[in-house]
Amino acid sequence: MALGDFQVFNDFAYKAFAVTLQQQVMLFNAASRGAITMSTEAFAGDHNQKAAFENLASLIGNRDPSSTAAAATHALAELLQIDVKVGYGSPNIEFTNTSFDWTSRDPSEAGTLFGNAVAEGSMAYMLNSVLLSAVAAIDDADLVFDGTATVASLPNLNSGAALFGDRQSSIVAWVMHSKSMNDIWGTALANGNDLFEFGTVAIVSDPFGRPLIMTDSAALHFDNTGTENYHQLGLVAGGLAAQDQGDMRIYEDLDLSETNAKRIMKVEGSFGVGIKGYTFNAAVVQPDDAALALITNWSRITDLGHKDCAGVVVTTL
Repeated sequence: MALGDFQVFNDFAYKAFAVTLQQQVMLFNAASRGAITMSTEAFAGDHNQKAAFENLASLIGNRDPSSTAAAATHALAELLQIDVKVGYGSPNIEFTNTSFDWTSRDPSEAGTLFGNAVAEGSMAYMLNSVLLSAVAAIDDADLVFDGTATVASLPNLNSGAALFGDRQSSIVAWVMHSKSMNDIWGTALANGNDLFEFGTVAIVSDPFGRPLIMTDSAALHFDNTGTENYHQLGLVAGGLAAQDQGDMRIYEDLDLSETNAKRIMKVEGSFGVGIKGYTFNAAVVQPDDAALALITNWSRITDLGHKDCAGVVVTTL
């Protein structure tokens, strides 16, 4: 493969990445009803701080028209949500020009396949990262249903949704491991209506119209002193956000130190992670997976009610 051919490979890799990720993101956002949004929302620095004022609806109450008592006061609170930027990348990927020249393959075809693979891997890592963060963040007693006496089931999901009280209809989707999905199918669900599939992520709908998003993310199961437990996340619209920073780069180099010349490629990029109603520890920058999964790095926004958060967690066998 001549140098010019490699530039063709590189160009098509970039284009394939951008087009594939855009198309699949739109499909994913639509099929999951916006519970997990993947978007391009670049922000400078390690964190993205979003300020908003508290919901004043709960302050409205009875007033005595004949009272001369002093008026009660309430200081309007400003709520701060902090999203965090996460880096991703690949190891050095090596291949020889001969591997392309020998079979006379079109470098643009190889570039497209490479770009598609990078897009799929990037999307999967972003999804896993937001799920890891959500499990850590949504750790409040009023948002977690302990169903570890049984396997995942519609009654357990119903009990989890009930934690939102009269606003349980705000929960628009469930995210779960394939084991949990199979347990539900085996007892109460027979629905083969596939809405979306991409790599290791699949989405189907339940009888109540809430999509059940199935993905074997490590964030959705854990060893509980010798017993494997599973999380099902019930999410509101906009509950979780993965924000591609638009900085994906494909680097390439030429190594002539061996008999056959080698090309070395590396992919790097970053994205933001946001959990509705929760703020990330501003003292932690450039977090790895362990930092995202650390419960103490996430805290609910002060004075925010649990019904205004990202959703609920149901934990089962």
